[in-house]
Amino acid sequence: MCAIHLKSVYDKMYTLAICRSPLGNFNTFYTNFDLILHKFFKLKFNFITCGDININYSVDRYNKNQLDNILHSFNLSSIINVPTRIGPNSFSTTQNVFIDNSYLNKFGIIPLINSLSDRDAQLLTIQFVQKHNKD
Repeated sequence: MCAIHLKSVYDKMYTLAICRSPLGNFNTFYTNFDLILHKFFKLKFNFITCGDININYSVDRYNKNQLDNILHSFNLSSIINVPTRIGPNSFSTTQNVFIDNSYLNKFGIIPLINSLSDRDAQLLTIQFVQKHNKD
């Protein structure tokens, strides 16, 4: 996991990038991921979580539900609803982006099909609403 702090004139945002090994232990991942999200949430950071979680959101109901339970406790939800990896005989949605829809409700996401990898990139655009200070 890696976090990046982004600043703009409108807001501060953290992006938490994660990559879970397909051979990794799910319980260890869930426990550590929950701890990290708890720290971000406790510090009242606005954040986006993204990366390759190696849980196929198209098929794997049990692990998807386990992860969704953790994400929903922090008001996060998945915004990827298309396959991110398309092979000759299969497709999967293992790369994902999780955002707080109550905070980031104006966004767009589109797949960027490329020849660099067997997985498509995702382009997330966020529209921030400028906050006005009352004097």
